[in-house]
Amino acid sequence: MGIDTHNKKEYIQEAEESLYDKLIEHNKNQVYPMHMPGHKRNINIMSMVNPYSIDVTEIDGFDNMHNATGIIKNIVDEANELYNAKRTWLSVNGSSIGIMAAICATTKKGDSILIARNSHKSVYNAIELNELCPEYIYPDVLPYGINGEVFLTDIVQKVENNPKIRVVVVTNPTYEGVISDIEAIAQYLHKKGIVLIVDGAHGAHLGFAEDFPRNALSSGADIVIHSIHKTLPAFTQTSLLHISSNERVDETRINKYITMFQSSSPSYILMSGIEKCIKVVRKSEELFTNFNNYLEKFYQKVKELKYITILGYKKDGKVWRDKSKIVICGYFDKDKDIRFDGTYIYNKLLTEYNIQLEMKSECYALAMTSICDTEEGFNKLLMALVNIDKEIGDKIGKNHSEIVGNLVDNVDNLNVEKTSISAIWDYGPRDCVNNAQYPPYKIQELLITPVKICKSVDKISGEYVYLYPPDIPLIVPGEVITKEFIETIERYKSLGMNVEGLEDKELEYIKVVDTE
Repeated sequence: MGIDTHNKKEYIQEAEESLYDKLIEHNKNQVYPMHMPGHKRNINIMSMVNPYSIDVTEIDGFDNMHNATGIIKNIVDEANELYNAKRTWLSVNGSSIGIMAAICATTKKGDSILIARNSHKSVYNAIELNELCPEYIYPDVLPYGINGEVFLTDIVQKVENNPKIRVVVVTNPTYEGVISDIEAIAQYLHKKGIVLIVDGAHGAHLGFAEDFPRNALSSGADIVIHSIHKTLPAFTQTSLLHISSNERVDETRINKYITMFQSSSPSYILMSGIEKCIKVVRKSEELFTNFNNYLEKFYQKVKELKYITILGYKKDGKVWRDKSKIVICGYFDKDKDIRFDGTYIYNKLLTEYNIQLEMKSECYALAMTSICDTEEGFNKLLMALVNIDKEIGDKIGKNHSEIVGNLVDNVDNLNVEKTSISAIWDYGPRDCVNNAQYPPYKIQELLITPVKICKSVDKISGEYVYLYPPDIPLIVPGEVITKEFIETIERYKSLGMNVEGLEDKELEYIKVVDTE
């Protein structure tokens, strides 16, 4: 059946704007990128010729990523040396395939796996593929609904209660930069012969400068996956998978699965981007020094904000969070029905100050920074926040100078009272504690049917639901739908946030297990 003439004209008009044209226009508009990829479109640091002129395949003299013996092996060796790994693999399909390869290579069908409930959806995809039985550890919950660290005590309790656990997966650092004690976790698990996989997608830049947390690889994790495109100057989709030893990890199986999941025709442009990134990082002492200085100045200056709170990165003099992730928390006063949330700040920065942040959440927004950010970029963000902070004061009818008592005296500590936010949380992983009735892979064997979300309470979900970014499930197939989950979805819809995973794109229906 063809498209009628009238609709065809409309279709052609809609299609006139191409993605390429939109990218060119976006670049001309000079929107400052406080988001990934980490190269920040900074051509003073990273540039190349027209990509069409160098786009080749596995021709003579250009090696083969899946059997690297020459020029591509040199890239692998350089990456391996940079991170001091036992062995490293390149990925041009992102960290997702690295995570899936790591899990599939270290488990077999029916195994028990312990994962942090705030894991990326690729972890859950691997669990489904290998038909694993997941158990969950739940991260601490910080003010503003931010996922905190995973505690060793919780891991110990789970492992002692289930001797069948073969692998543990932890996200470190989190999307917001929160760090767990990977060294202590690794030491305990290794005594038990258990493999520790760290989704370090947001931590490729760690370990190269002072006052940043340690890299998970140097902290003892068996397998670490790094999205170098997120926080270092590399193209989107480029990633590295490292192993620290072959004591608990079979290199052959890792190689098998990463080859299985990855394109058989990897982009030479992306691989050359990995190579350029590694060379820049190897010689980037000045870049990291400048980056550290820009961040320090920024965190000092934001102490003067009176309504907006910037999450700190030290507690009792110890670094507990990656400071390159700037978490911008809103101002709330429930008693007076005052709300300047993460969406408000995110939209203000974009529409009035030409600054694009990485993400917006109900209570906060996130800016991602890297060694490719400029001092001008940091100043632009700072001045915008100062102006928005003053606007908030004007809108709630208070003189800006009267709020001295609400200053964050020490940005290294969260001041919850500043925003009267102690009772405001996002729906998070802990809301699903002990709520799983089936492992995710079992759902495909059951009859599922769509029902109105508003009428789905106490039913078993047949679908994932994510808030994107960062693609952490709000609910997993097999978990019981709660009243809090339904209220959260409705609230996210009203705030215009990106809720994904449901087949129904209008977010009216969710598929559930038919138990009748």
